[in-house]
Amino acid sequence: MGNIIDLDISNSISMTHFEILTTEVGSEEDLRFTFTLQNVSDRNIRLDIRYEIVHPEPDGRKVARLYRISNRKCPTGFLQYNRHHTINPDIRHPRFVPIPCELKIVVNGKRLGSAEFEVIP
Repeated sequence: MGNIIDLDISNSISMTHFEILTTEVGSEEDLRFTFTLQNVSDRNIRLDIRYEIVHPEPDGRKVARLYRISNRKCPTGFLQYNRHHTINPDIRHPRFVPIPCELKIVVNGKRLGSAEFEVIP
C-alpha cells in the first residue's frame, strides 16, 4: 500500500453523495453504488480507495472482504465513482430469507462511510 505518511488523508479528503443504488440485490442483479471524494487541500494526495462488503455466514459469524477500486493521486477538487459488484454465490447460500449486508467505503485505511443492503432470494 505504500508509506503510511504518503497515504495520510487527515482532514483533506471527505466523501459525499454516497448511495447504494440497489438496496435489494436479487439473483440476477449486481450491487450498484456511487460516491464522491473531495480533496480540499491545495496539493495532490495519494489515495488507496477500496470498498468492503460485510455479510453473515450461515453460522452467524460476520465476514468482511475488501476490494480495490483505485490507487491514484487525487488532485484538488472532486472525484466521482460509480461502481457495481457481482455478489458472490457463496454469500447467497441456500436461504429463503433476505441476507443483511453492509458496504463500507475505505480510503487509505480509514472508513469514510457505510450503508446497508440486502441480498434477496
